[in-house]
Amino acid sequence: MAPDFSFDSIKKERNMKIAFIGGGNMGGAIIKAIIEKKIADPSDIVVSDIDTAKQKSIAKELKVKTVGDNAKA
Repeated sequence: MAPDFSFDSIKKERNMKIAFIGGGNMGGAIIKAIIEKKIADPSDIVVSDIDTAKQKSIAKELKVKTVGDNAKA
């Protein structure tokens, strides 16, 4: 039997973590869609960006964790 990769099965997976390298326009749009579609909770998303101002902005707007080091994402 093939694995179920539907959005419903993904939403049920509570151990899923998602990391984004860079929090620019494209990453921000994808993160917003993931949260709006309830594919993942903001607490399950980490964004790595070297720009500390961008980190603060993303964390405030999207309620996700941000880091400045890709390895920590």
